[in-house]
Amino acid sequence: MAESKLQLIEDLKECLSIAQKEDDRAGEGMAYGHIGDVYRRLGNFQGAIECHMKCLSIAKEVGDRAEEGKTYRDLGIDHEELGKFQEATEYHNKDLSIAKELSDRTGEEIACGNPGNVYHSLGNFQKAIEYQNKHVTIAREVGNRIGERIAYSCLGNAYQSQGNLQEAIQFSNESQQVLLLRKKKKKKKKKKKKKKKKKKKKKKKKKKKKKKKRKRKKKKKKKKKKKKRGKRRRRRRRNGDKGRRDKKVRRKEKGRRDKNKQE
Repeated sequence: MAESKLQLIEDLKECLSIAQKEDDRAGEGMAYGHIGDVYRRLGNFQGAIECHMKCLSIAKEVGDRAEEGKTYRDLGIDHEELGKFQEATEYHNKDLSIAKELSDRTGEEIACGNPGNVYHSLGNFQKAIEYQNKHVTIAREVGNRIGERIAYSCLGNAYQSQGNLQEAIQFSNESQQVLLLRKKKKKKKKKKKKKKKKKKKKKKKKKKKKKKKRKRKKKKKKKKKKKKRGKRRRRRRRNGDKGRRDKKVRRKEKGRRDKNKQE
């Protein structure tokens, strides 16, 4: 796994060099962002921060606010992994403000969940609950069932840490209900797909049968035509010479008659 990720970094560096040669600043920024993501997966959080900072500066230069917000989110996660929770909250809050500015509800949902997790790590459970409640409401609005389930489980953990076991149980149960509903939806989708596949197979079989029938009919017709032609040829062979002779004789007789009339 580590070797494949290192190879991915090399490939991304090649993309970065191409973007730099072509003076493609947006492409350069995206390449830095992807390299930073891979560094984070490898556990090199300092390298990830350096790459994400370069990506951020380019995003500001280009004026890409969406990419800027995403990079703030990545920087928040990097600092969170290093245990620098204060810096992480600052970056996550910047991401949230940009998402609100762009009226990006999905981005806002993610941006509410991340600082909630950081506040939980800092021990500020009330603040964590506030952010996770926002996360739940936006996730419902957007229709992100996975985000909703994660927010419920985070709320359960926050209330448990506070010592409010009743609320913790309630939210953990709601998280399980969302998970069950999601599983049911998946099953329904699978059933629908299976039904569609069966219908397609039946249609294909019917088409094949129809084609085979048509081919058989065509073959039968051809055989019948061949038989008829064969019969005609046989008749001609049997009676062909006699018929020709009779015609010649009749023509000669007609010619004689015409001559006699003229005389």
